[in-house]
Amino acid sequence: MSISSDYSNRDLFINSQLREEKTATKSDSLGKDAFLTMMVAQLKHQDPLNPLQGTDMTAQLAQFSSLEQQITMNTNLSSILSALNNASTNENIFDYMGKDIVSDGNPVTLYGGKVVSGGTFEMEEPGLINVVVYDSNGTAVRRMTSGNEQIEAGIYNIEWDGKNDDGDTVQDGEYTYEVKALNAKRQYLDVATETSGTVSGVTTYGGKAYLMVDGRRIDPDSVTSVALSK
Repeated sequence: MSISSDYSNRDLFINSQLREEKTATKSDSLGKDAFLTMMVAQLKHQDPLNPLQGTDMTAQLAQFSSLEQQITMNTNLSSILSALNNASTNENIFDYMGKDIVSDGNPVTLYGGKVVSGGTFEMEEPGLINVVVYDSNGTAVRRMTSGNEQIEAGIYNIEWDGKNDDGDTVQDGEYTYEVKALNAKRQYLDVATETSGTVSGVTTYGGKAYLMVDGRRIDPDSVTSVALSK
């Protein structure tokens, strides 16, 4: 009688533990580690007057084997899905090869404290420039100016070192920029941040794919038009 009562209390304790574990992880699937833990606990606290039969053990081992196969299958399916998504993305990227594109220049992609794409502007006549870089919240993080030095007409990359106005390096990510310019008559100039050219290749940087145009990296997301090369 005392033995029966003792094991009854143990059963209550084990069931209480299992209920707590189930409540704590009710949103997660039962993993193989949890399955093994439960099976070992069952063997450790089994009633010696009514031990687990060999057939029961075989059935539980079969369940464990099935569970492990399902986990492995799910992992493999996730890997296959990821590979298919990457292949689809790369295939779309290579569709740009040999075509003429126009990019709006924004966003500016910062990686490792360096501008890896974007940040281009074109001056149609000489002038003084003022460049403002904004973060994703629209807050100005860096202001750059040519001072009293006029910039000749041409295409330029913004010379941003990835730091804010206080000299601190900002986080990697995507930023936007605005360029304002004044000519010798102190009149505002139209400054184009678009860039155009023929895609000559595809490269990766920081785990992301970019188009190569005249030696510059172009973010595919910034492309506004595509045309067959003439």
